[in-house]
Order: sequence, then structure tokens, then C-alpha cells
Amino acid sequence: MAGSSGPVWSTPSILWLSRDDDGSRHDGFAEYVCTELRDQGKPEGARVIIKVWSHQDMLRDQLTETGAHTCK
Repeated sequence: MAGSSGPVWSTPSILWLSRDDDGSRHDGFAEYVCTELRDQGKPEGARVIIKVWSHQDMLRDQLTETGAHTCK
């Protein structure tokens, strides 16, 4: 997918994703990822934090959070 990179588990309970930074928040995307994790077998009650970062800034070794959600 252009403008993004693959997911990275920074810890066993924190998943990092990157997306093109279009100036909007990507909290809804992070929430969608939680739904997908649950559909793929994430145990009920297992807490996972999804962080979405600006892809453009990551290419410059900078971190700008553009979205987040905590899966419960």
C-alpha cells in the first residue's frame, strides 16, 4: 500500500501502523484495526494499544501520532 508501511509490534500489547498524513485524525482507522484483531482471534479482554503515525514523518525519522485506540 503506497504511503504506509507494515505493522510493527513495539511491545506485545502495542501495535504501530503508519498512514499518509492528510491532516486528519486516524482514530477511526485504529478502531477498525481493533475490530480486525478481534475477528482474527484476539482474546476477549486482551488490551492492545493501536498507534497510527504519519508515514511521511517516519521517513524523516520523526514520530507524529495521527491516531490511536485502545482495544479491550
